[in-house]
Amino acid sequence: MRSKVSTRRPAKWWGIGLCGLTAGALVACAQNGNPAVSGPESQAEQQAEPGAYLPDFDRAWELVRDTYHDPAMGGLDWDAARDELRPRAEQARTRTESRAVINEMVSRLGESHFGIIPEGVDAVGADNRPEAGVSGDAIVGFDLRVVDGRAVVTSVLPGGPAEAAGVRPGWIVASVDGAETETVITGLFDAVGERAASMYAWQTIHDRLSGPPGSTAEIRFLDANDRPLERSLTRVEAEGETVKFGNLPAVNVRLDSRWLSGDETGDPDARIGYIAFNMFMIPITPHFERAMSEFRDADGIVIDLRGNIGGVAIMCATLSRYFVTERSRIGTMKMRGQDLQFNAEPVVVTTTGQRLPPFAGPLAILIDGGTASTSEFMAGGLRGLGRARTFGSTSAGMALPAAMTRLPSGDVLMHAIADYESSDGARLEHDGVPADVPVPVTRADLLAGVDATLRAAAEWIAGQRDD
Repeated sequence: MRSKVSTRRPAKWWGIGLCGLTAGALVACAQNGNPAVSGPESQAEQQAEPGAYLPDFDRAWELVRDTYHDPAMGGLDWDAARDELRPRAEQARTRTESRAVINEMVSRLGESHFGIIPEGVDAVGADNRPEAGVSGDAIVGFDLRVVDGRAVVTSVLPGGPAEAAGVRPGWIVASVDGAETETVITGLFDAVGERAASMYAWQTIHDRLSGPPGSTAEIRFLDANDRPLERSLTRVEAEGETVKFGNLPAVNVRLDSRWLSGDETGDPDARIGYIAFNMFMIPITPHFERAMSEFRDADGIVIDLRGNIGGVAIMCATLSRYFVTERSRIGTMKMRGQDLQFNAEPVVVTTTGQRLPPFAGPLAILIDGGTASTSEFMAGGLRGLGRARTFGSTSAGMALPAAMTRLPSGDVLMHAIADYESSDGARLEHDGVPADVPVPVTRADLLAGVDATLRAAAEWIAGQRDD
């Protein structure tokens, strides 16, 4: 059985509810390595008088001063930052210039979950003003990751444009519409380091691959033998549910669930359930519940949070309740003057009244550098409780609860309002959630059709069945 909420590409803006992360078009990188995020720029921006955008700067500075979780601002002289940058903000003649100054200011804190979400952009960064016509969130039908410094196809959507064109996992994405991916990746590596660059490059290349339905992406691949192949892929709409939350642009979410095959588990008699979803948003909750009901007698369950970009923070506890047998602290959101505990109460019955005890069998959680924010809360919390084992690679380490506040111009400022401590006392920001079983992604495995991380998790669960 497979339950689908959506099959769309990752949403561009990650700040949902109390937790999220921006990773859109990188227009500036601060010297401390924290990317400053802004949105698409108009090719002919209207010039404004000096001082027109100063209210945005002043409001952003005040918001961070009043809500940042550390009153000492992490040792940064916040007044001095304002005094230095305010003259530039006053001279800004376009919104792009104004956003760049604000992004530089908040980047100096050196933490995630700060940035501008421009007014009038949708979930994938396409200009969504009425005069712009259709939005640009259609897909070409494949996912990718940065492997050994190159953009490599990791999966191909069945029935999608990429599959029809013969694209296969393990192929290298060399260029998109004439833009060389190696240039993007190398530039990000130099700016923010390998770990963060892999995630930002993944998102940036995805942004280039998306566009209006019916438009064409001109892509140059390198096949299994490194032969260059040109493909024109027509972008198509994917099934999905669009969700609007607060001051955020609309986002698309998906949840897939199924029983793993004998080839995937290495044991044809093992019954292992698999659940993957791309964001922690309310619409996935009933689908997750139905999957857990179906898998109640499974030998083990795999939760795939690779590339899961976060979402509504409290959902880390909402979903964790299916795996704990007693009231458990998943983590703590630490704000100025108060702490908020994320506690998971064991499930008793489904929303339809059917009895459903917590799942007590082996639980494997798949993570990688694209596992961010609320997904880190859940993975780190269940791991810290000794309830789950993690497979893959260290998560993004971008785990600060954030608020979304509209500025005078109509732009939205994402700003971290709390620190976060996992169930075992670990601070996830920067360090991320470690993989108990590190499994590197290799091009050779992908070319052979092997998902090594999933296989390692399935084999571990199957081995528990034999013990």
